[in-house]
Amino acid sequence: MKLRKIKSLTRAAALFACACVLVVVVTASARQQDAPPAQEGATPAAQGEATPSPSPSRATRAARARAGERDAAKKDAKRAGEAAAGGEAAAVAEDEATLKAELDEVVKLPVGERVERLSAFVAAHPRSESTLRARELLVGARAALGDERLSAGDSLKGIQYFNEAVADFAPEMSERLFEAVVAQLPANLYLRSHREAGVELARRIEERVRENPRRLLGVASFYLGVELSEDAARVAAEAVRLAPDSAPARQALGAALRLSLRLEESAAEYARAVELDPRSTAARRALADMRRATGKPEEAATLYRELLAAEATDAAARTGLVLSLFESGRREEAERELESALAAQPENLPLLVGASYWFSSRGEGARALELAERAVRLEPRYRWVWARVALGRALLAARRPLDAVGVLREARALGRFPTLDYELASALAAAGLYDEAAEELAQTFKIRDGQIETLLAGRRAARAGDFAELLAPERRASTFLYAAADTPENTRQLKALL
Repeated sequence: MKLRKIKSLTRAAALFACACVLVVVVTASARQQDAPPAQEGATPAAQGEATPSPSPSRATRAARARAGERDAAKKDAKRAGEAAAGGEAAAVAEDEATLKAELDEVVKLPVGERVERLSAFVAAHPRSESTLRARELLVGARAALGDERLSAGDSLKGIQYFNEAVADFAPEMSERLFEAVVAQLPANLYLRSHREAGVELARRIEERVRENPRRLLGVASFYLGVELSEDAARVAAEAVRLAPDSAPARQALGAALRLSLRLEESAAEYARAVELDPRSTAARRALADMRRATGKPEEAATLYRELLAAEATDAAARTGLVLSLFESGRREEAERELESALAAQPENLPLLVGASYWFSSRGEGARALELAERAVRLEPRYRWVWARVALGRALLAARRPLDAVGVLREARALGRFPTLDYELASALAAAGLYDEAAEELAQTFKIRDGQIETLLAGRRAARAGDFAELLAPERRASTFLYAAADTPENTRQLKALL
């Protein structure tokens, strides 16, 4: 209301100024028409003097006067317009300050009322400078209201408000809003057991940010977190297409390809990420892990040493170095590094599991069992199924197959995938329980044209001539251990049971 009054007064002032100018013009014109004609017949000066130019006619003088008056009128009108515009700008500035103050008060309201007030504000002021802020606040308020409803057990309303928040989100909104609020919504639903709704919401967000590689990486992060490998790879690949020289995009694609068990491709993406950002510790560590997983322990050891030179307390790099030394045949050095690493960090689960598995692959059951039991004692803080797999293998190496059967059956409470089923069948066969072993295998594997078929990680169709080749990607992607703790004789025997 205040703005409208100011604008009305401003327009009235401008009209009054223009009216005054017109009065001046009309009065001046009337005076000129009433003026007496100029005198004629003036004699020239004495002989020898220059003859003056003839005086302008009365019509010429009148035309010049009118032109001058018009110019003056235009200047007066321009000054009046500028004054009016200045008044209007001042009014707009004052109004924006009022709107900002209004938003400052709205954010203090309870979330339900906040949503209503912000919605009304956006509708009432579509062209205001404050509208973008109001729209961002509305996205955050809808997300907060959805979280409130989910906590109260009203899942339908909660999901509805989350979807409305995503629908309100626009490309011009801030990175902070996207990263702190919008990108977190799918996981919020997924972790509350609304998995389908969480994935669907992620796909809606993906559509909203499809031209922004940085924001696409936020969506890819969700897919990686819930192990939707194909979705993660698809979104990360799109981010790479939009920003081919982005190290984070290459790193995300490497992670997605690893999750998809495409290890050579993953290693290539991590290598490219390191080229683009040589200082990235995460990219260098991931590349070293992939070098191990693809059977290049010497290259991996070099990378791990570089990481340790930069940060001596990097436990992951030290774990990788120790296992790389074992895998490259440098056992004496590896044993020294193992003892040193475990003295510094006794609860290093990946190191305990990896070293135990390596000793099992060499038939050294006692040492393998010691390390695996230490790993499993870290439960329930670390519920990693591969610790149970390592313990099962250690028990087999120690010639305790029935104990291995019990451990591997318990491991199924932590996860279910083809390698675990194969390990259980191996333990049953080692205990002489061939029928049970065959039954376990038949649940997960099939033989067709001499090839064993299964779904690796429960999602990727794979086939190979023997179990060692078939199951290697699961182990390598999860633990980076290249060689299996198995024998060709055992794999042939279990294939025969199918």
